Amino acid sequence: MSKILDLKQISNKNTFDIKLFDDSVLKIKKPTQQMFVELVQLQELDDDDYMTLLEALYNVMFMILNNNTENRAFDKSYVSDNFDIELLKVVIESYFSFAKNLLSEKN
Repeated sequence: MSKILDLKQISNKNTFDIKLFDDSVLKIKKPTQQMFVELVQLQELDDDDYMTLLEALYNVMFMILNNNTENRAFDKSYVSDNFDIELLKVVIESYFSFAKNLLSEKN
């Protein structure tokens, strides 16, 4: 009898859930390698370069929202219209913590 390793089941096992403004819950998948690199690079940006930092925050938030299990699509105007800087920081820092915990988890 052969066993099958179902990658889809493993991939969707742990999600980062965000309750949006319309009370819907968005299940965010684990970050890809590229997303993790973007998160790390965001941490290394110069805090005095406000425009670069602000653009990077909105881009990372856009990536996070669109990495959901429901394949729900968000455009950049949704992010800029609905997320102020405080919300961006809270969501991104929480997601980064979620990602770091995944790296430190034992299988």
